[in-house]
Amino acid sequence: MANYLERTFGSGGNLKKWTVSFWMKPSVTQTNNQHIFSVTGDSGNDQGLAPRYRLGSSGTIEFAQADNGWISDLESRAQLRDPSAWYHIVLVWDSNNATSGDRCIMYINGVRQTSFGTESYPTQNIDSMTNKSGWKHGIGSNVHNDGWSGTRNPFSGQLSQFYFCDGYAYAASDFGQTDSTSGEWKPKSFAGSFGTTGFYLKFETTASNGLGTDSSGNGNHWTVVNGDVRQQSIDTPTNNFPVLNSIGTIGRTNQQQTDLNNGSNNDYCNTTTRTRTSGQGESAGACTSTFGLPQRGKWYWEWKIIGGATGGAWFGIESTYATSTYNVIYYGNNGNKYVDGSGSSYGASYGSGDVIGAAVDVDNNQVTFYKNNSSQGTITASSLQDHISSHGMFAFFSDGGGDGPEVAVNFGNPSPDFGLASAQADANGYGNFEYAPPTGFYALCTQNISQYGGA
Repeated sequence: MANYLERTFGSGGNLKKWTVSFWMKPSVTQTNNQHIFSVTGDSGNDQGLAPRYRLGSSGTIEFAQADNGWISDLESRAQLRDPSAWYHIVLVWDSNNATSGDRCIMYINGVRQTSFGTESYPTQNIDSMTNKSGWKHGIGSNVHNDGWSGTRNPFSGQLSQFYFCDGYAYAASDFGQTDSTSGEWKPKSFAGSFGTTGFYLKFETTASNGLGTDSSGNGNHWTVVNGDVRQQSIDTPTNNFPVLNSIGTIGRTNQQQTDLNNGSNNDYCNTTTRTRTSGQGESAGACTSTFGLPQRGKWYWEWKIIGGATGGAWFGIESTYATSTYNVIYYGNNGNKYVDGSGSSYGASYGSGDVIGAAVDVDNNQVTFYKNNSSQGTITASSLQDHISSHGMFAFFSDGGGDGPEVAVNFGNPSPDFGLASAQADANGYGNFEYAPPTGFYALCTQNISQYGGA
C-alpha cells in the first residue's frame, strides 16, 4: 500500500524487551521486500526492526535489527503465499535472556519457529533500535532519514490487530488461540499490559477516531500518511472474504494466471484487480476467486470494468476442472449467456464503468446477473450443484484475449480501485457493495459460509 502510518517514539521505552503482534493478508506475490514495521534514526540506521514479507518466489518473514550493521537476523523457512489467508505474526525481543535463541523469537500462526533460512541472534543485553526515543517508526512501509526520498518497499495487503507491548515478552497464545470447531488459529482478546510506549491499533475509522488511533489507553496514536478511509477493510481474521487468486490457474492452458514459481511475473491478476500490460496481445486469460462456491446457500458479488478495452469481458462462475466445460457466463460484447459451454441470447451488452452483479442460488441451481442493478434474467443451470460437488465452481472473469478490459472485483471487500459509490451490506450486515444484494443472498465470507454454506 502506498499509504502508511508513522510515529516518533517518546522517552521511556524498554530497549531490551518488547513484543509485536499483528495479522496480515498479502495482496500480491512479488520478490522484493515489503516492510510491515520499520524504524529509522538520523544517521543511516534505518532498519531498527525490519520484519519483511517477501511475496512471490520467497514469501518469507524476516525479523532483523540493525545498528550500523545487523545485530540479529531471523528469516523464516516458512513461505506464506496463500492469497486467501490471514497470517498471525508475533515477534519477541528479549536480549536479557541468557539463552541466545530466546533473545529473538518468531511465531507464525501460533507456532514458534525453530528452523530458519537466516539465523543470527543478538548478544546478551544489547539494546534494540526499535522503541528508541526520538526515532521514527513506520507501519506499512520502510521509513528513512538517510537520503532516500519518502518511503520504499511498502507492504501490499491488509493488516489487522497490531499490538506493541513495551517491556514484555509475550507468547503467541497471549494474542491468539486454536478454534475448537475449525482447528484454525484465531485472534483472542489480549489481557496483558502495554507498557509506556505500547499501543494497539484496530485500524478502525469512526466519527471520533482515525486509522492510527491507539486503543490501548496509552494515547500513543499514529499519523496516517497518504491514507484515507478507503484503506479500512471489513475483511478480518475472524471474517475472511475471498479475493482473486493471484497464484492459481484455471484448467485451460490458455487461461493460466501465474504459478508458484512465477510470482514475480504476475501482470495478469492481483488479488483485487485484474491488470494486464497494454500491448501484450496475449491469448485469453482468466482470474478466479480464492473461495469456491459452497454446496448450498445463495451468494452475491460484483465486478466493475474500470479501464482498458471495453469489450470482450466474460463474467460468471466456472470450474477449475481441466476440460473447463462447466460454467455459467455472461458475455459483455453481445450480452449472451453460456451454460456449460452452450451459448444463447440473454441480456444487454456491457462495457466501461458498468457494475455486473452475480447472484448464485446454489439451492435451486439458478444464476442471475445484474447490470447496474438491473436483472438480466434468471438462468437455470440444472447441474450446478453437481459441478460444485464434483469439481468445484469459482467466481470467474476472462478478457477474451488481446488487451482486454481492466476489472475490479468486489466480494464485499472492495479495493479503492473499485470506486465504491455506496456501501450496501447483506442482511447479516456483512459486505460493502455498490448495490444491495437481492433478498436472501449473502456475501461470500466465512461467517456467512459457516451459517449457510454447509453440506
